[in-house]
Amino acid sequence: SWNIPSGQAPSVYSVYRSSVAGGLAGGGIPDPLLQISSGNAVTSIIDSPGASGLYYYAATAFNRIGQESRLSEVAPVLLDLGSPSAEIIIPSSIIET
Repeated sequence: SWNIPSGQAPSVYSVYRSSVAGGLAGGGIPDPLLQISSGNAVTSIIDSPGASGLYYYAATAFNRIGQESRLSEVAPVLLDLGSPSAEIIIPSSIIET
């Protein structure tokens, strides 16, 4: 999720994702090939990249006449889709034989 910018609230937002560090440049011009969501009237999305790894996200805002802002600051997100594991040690003194 992200905060609404100060001043006039945008009408909609777009979200961009890259799996490459530097693939999104905060304050830069958005690359349409990295857009994962558009037309969002709310300030959050749910994304499922499909593989574990480090992803970088940025958002843009659109004004009422459809002009898109530059990219927001980039937020890194580490996604771990692996199953959690735990080691359980049962003392032999509580095992009935």
